[in-house]
Amino acid sequence: EIDPKIEYNIEFDLSKLLSLLNVKYVITEYNNFIENFTRYLKAISELLGINVFVTFGLNNVLSNDELELLSKEMELLQLVIVDFSVNKFTDNCVVLDEDWCII
Repeated sequence: EIDPKIEYNIEFDLSKLLSLLNVKYVITEYNNFIENFTRYLKAISELLGINVFVTFGLNNVLSNDELELLSKEMELLQLVIVDFSVNKFTDNCVVLDEDWCII
């Protein structure tokens, strides 16, 4: 009689499995960034259970209308985007040195 010992871990990383299977997100329409970005975030949310996404500088690459559309899409999908942005420099910009003195 053979009594094999089998060990396993129920927890797994879906992203590693998808990478192993060479699963890729295919962009079908290159002229609509908001739609593609929304579909991508929705897919990630459904596959990995992530509902909060962190981005950097969306307001520097998207117009106000695009940001409004993206906001509405995220609300419909019950997803949240936290965007860290640096405002574009203007003539009213103040530059500070390491001692917080105006240069």
